[in-house]
Amino acid sequence: MLEALALAAATFNPPIGVPLAYVSREDRVIGGRALHFESRRRITFTREHDGFLATIRFEHAANDADGDVAAMFQAAMASLVDRPIVLHLDAAGTVTAVDDADATWRALCDAIAGLPGNDSQRAHAARFAAALRNLPAAQRAAMLGSLVAPLVAGDDAMLAPGSTQPISIRARPPLPRGTTLAGKQTVTRAADGRLALHASAHGDAPAPGAAARVAADRDRVIDPATGLVMATHDHMAATIGGDPVTADTRVTLAPVS
Repeated sequence: MLEALALAAATFNPPIGVPLAYVSREDRVIGGRALHFESRRRITFTREHDGFLATIRFEHAANDADGDVAAMFQAAMASLVDRPIVLHLDAAGTVTAVDDADATWRALCDAIAGLPGNDSQRAHAARFAAALRNLPAAQRAAMLGSLVAPLVAGDDAMLAPGSTQPISIRARPPLPRGTTLAGKQTVTRAADGRLALHASAHGDAPAPGAAARVAADRDRVIDPATGLVMATHDHMAATIGGDPVTADTRVTLAPVS
């Protein structure tokens, strides 16, 4: 057991005190309409005992969607600008605690609840904010912790180039939460020594009002020296009731230029 713990710890070795630009972008095409969401953050890792601290600072968020959901996204992101989120990680990169999680969550909910608009829009925002406030404390902390989880490669940093693994890929909205597809993943070594992982899966899945035919791909670039996922591209293409839906999510991590 001790050997397994030591091996897990060795896979995570982020650069200490080096600010990294952390950018997420999602592009969806639903019913012929393109929607774009983007957030820009800065993350810095420091040592803490046998683990690490990850400090995330939101810098910018934007979207070109209309409606209540877009407004709530913008309000939530704006509430986090200039409010550092500090996460405590163990030696393997797993989040163990979040500083001031209650205050951060309260600011996010207050921003959504205070959105302007007509009676219907304000009521919608109030209901959504209330639902977020009522989430259990553990779930709120887990959602804040998910800001770091996609960046930690874990055991994937030790995969052998040329290997293939079975994998389960989570489908993106508008498919129901929890929908997964079974597929396979292949691993290659890039010229710079990083690992390139490509996963592909397809199949049928339930969808609101109709069955969906879904194809999903995920590409990740892992730096085995640090145990960080430096780039991720998730692509989903689905046909729901005859209507095509695509979703692309990209996450990049790079030294601040």
